[in-house]
Parts: sequence; structure tokens; C-alpha cells
Amino acid sequence: MADQVSVGANMVFGAGFAAVGETRLQGAHIGGDLSLTGGRFTNPAGEAVSAHGARIAGRLVAGPGFKACGTVGLASAQIGLHLQLDGDLGEHASIALLGGISLQATDAHVGGNVTLGQHFSTVGQVCLVGADIKGRVDLNGARLHSDSEAAFNGSDFQVGGSFVVRSKCDVQGGIHLARARIGSDLKMSGSTIRPAMGVAALDADGLTVAGSVDLAADLDAPMDVKRRRGVPGARFGRGG
Repeated sequence: MADQVSVGANMVFGAGFAAVGETRLQGAHIGGDLSLTGGRFTNPAGEAVSAHGARIAGRLVAGPGFKACGTVGLASAQIGLHLQLDGDLGEHASIALLGGISLQATDAHVGGNVTLGQHFSTVGQVCLVGADIKGRVDLNGARLHSDSEAAFNGSDFQVGGSFVVRSKCDVQGGIHLARARIGSDLKMSGSTIRPAMGVAALDADGLTVAGSVDLAADLDAPMDVKRRRGVPGARFGRGG
């Protein structure tokens, strides 16, 4: 437990680190990066990493070998640069919590980009409801899976750049962008998005996109969301 801890430089939970039970960093102040790369965090009954309200001056990176069995909690966290979740060909990175939220980042503030890379996977919802992301959101080949609710929930969040789902990204459980605001382009080409039971493949009701829109994805949905008229309440800028 390290609630309210203050670290002037980087904080690293690297290869060889393994925690059983909750790792708490709520309200922590970290002057550099928070790196979870290679760490193993296990708390299947709740939060494996709890960093709600943390202030991270640099990046939050969960790279090759990172495994969390339980929620990674970042609600109201402030990340000065990027949130990067990815592995590599040798070691993937993953978060798993059956029937719950895998990444809880409601109302988080990210000064740069949010990247879920091609060697990253989740079981459980990625929740960015109400988050403020100054850069882009890039689901670059990630595999997101949720049986009972949206696999990616960005309802009411604001993205300064583009929202991109690409490189054979596979989303089982749908993407929710209701009332979200995207400052540049929305691109979903080359990805597969499937709904969960009772959940739409793409919920874009009230979505605002300032730039162009490309929905040339494999959308397994009960309605045609590949054209503007199939996205009720959405507002688009140029192109699309």
C-alpha cells in the first residue's frame, strides 16, 4: 500500500515483481513515468492496481509481460503524457476480470495519447467514461472482450485528436461513444466489432466528430452503422 506516496522520478514495477492482493497508489504523486511493464498483479476479487486520483507527470506504461488479474483503477487520475498499454511478439500485456471492468479510467485526464496496442488484450470493459484525452485514442490491433457490456466505453469522453480502431483490432462486446466529442477523425477501417448480448456493436448516439469519418469496419450489428443515417443523433464534420 502506497496511497499518497510522492516520488520525484520514475516509479517502476518491473519484471520479477508480483503482487497478490491490491496494489494501492491512490492519490500518488509521481514526477516521472509509472511503469508496470513486466509486473504481475493478482486480485481477481477486485482491483489489482488501484491508482485512482494519482498524478503522473510522465507516462503510464504497461508493456511486455504486464499481467493484471483484476481491475486496473485510474479513475480521476492525471497522466501528463501518454497512457500506453501494449506488449510485443515475445510477451503480450493483458488485463482480465470476468464480468466486470478491466480498466477503470472514468474522468481521467491524459495529456497525450491513449494507445491499446496489437499485443494487448482485455477481458472485461475498458471504461473511459467522461475522460479528457488531449491527444488521440488508438486501438491499434488490440483485442478487447466483454460478454455482458460494451468492451470499450468512451461515453461522454473528449478526445482532442483522432479516434482510430485499426490493424485488425478485434472488439467483442461493442464500442460505446454516446455523447463523446472527437476533435479530429473517426477511423475504424480494418477492424472487427461485435456486440455482446443486448449491447450494440457501435453506440454513437449524440457523438460529435469534428473531422472525417471512416466506418469501413466489419460491424456485426442489427442496424447499418456504416452510413451517417444509421448513427442516430451523431454529428459529423468534413468528409465521412
